[in-house]
Amino acid sequence: MERPNRFIVHAQLKHGELVRAHCPNPGRMRELLLPGQSLILEQSQNPHRATQWSLAAVQYKNQWIPLHASRANGLMGDLFLPMLFPTGTHRPEVTRGKARMDWKVEEEGQDHWIEVKACTLVERGVALFPDAPSLRAVKHLKELIPLGNHGRIIIAIMNPEAMSFSPNPHTDPTFCRTLLEAAESGIQIHAVSIRCDEMGWAHIVNPHLPVNLSTAKLAQANQGVVLRFWQKLEHHHVTVEVFESSLTKGLARRPKQTGWKLNTSLAICGSVSRLKSLPQELDAMGYSAKKNPITNPLQDPLFLDWFLQYRHERVFQGFTNTRPV
Repeated sequence: MERPNRFIVHAQLKHGELVRAHCPNPGRMRELLLPGQSLILEQSQNPHRATQWSLAAVQYKNQWIPLHASRANGLMGDLFLPMLFPTGTHRPEVTRGKARMDWKVEEEGQDHWIEVKACTLVERGVALFPDAPSLRAVKHLKELIPLGNHGRIIIAIMNPEAMSFSPNPHTDPTFCRTLLEAAESGIQIHAVSIRCDEMGWAHIVNPHLPVNLSTAKLAQANQGVVLRFWQKLEHHHVTVEVFESSLTKGLARRPKQTGWKLNTSLAICGSVSRLKSLPQELDAMGYSAKKNPITNPLQDPLFLDWFLQYRHERVFQGFTNTRPV
């Protein structure tokens, strides 16, 4: 399996045929879309469509992870909103002013406006959203904020192993700060974990996962490290830059190394004191500039597991406050 861009994957069918499939989820999903992963593809009945296949789900650590982000709205409408508003009626895609909300619920003479976000990034029991910067998600939060306690956001977590939810300070500090502002304005935040089987049947595992907003403080501190991923022909290496402030600006930089191409830069937001051993660990794995291995670290499950351990666990130690839902 390859992913040449955000919206296309190259996959191999069981009988060996290579096909080009549409990816309905533009998120990074680095930990999910690796070579060799098992996929579920849906075939289009439209002979004129550019891609005859769509990527529906990927198997990750023995769980099927649905990837159609837009289907999370219907799933929450069928499974969660009747639990949340047992005597209410709900309508999808309702316009309010210039904004179109995912759901409007009417119950006991009160209107409730709801946005749904699909989350696929779960490691070590911690679900993080978003997995890439999302101006759209920030816009939707800002549209909810004036509604106070008449607005809600539902994080539909497409992995039953999630034990808690946090906004993702590593990929989108603006979303973190805006979600914290929304909570302070009275917006209620719900995190719901979902299990899906290979036939597409889904059910709710936990409708009330803890929501940890204290990690947004990491985004406010704006410090951490940036990993730069370099390539020259088949060789790769990773460099580390430490930022005690202005991590966001550091991530946006595009430094150069003679003869090397900068593939991407990824941030780990956290206290610099918690990250001081990171360069030595990177060197021990063989990915420092001194080693120049031929393995791409972003396709190496061991490297990704180490990277996600930092993002999901090590930098969050001590940030355990949760908000009731």
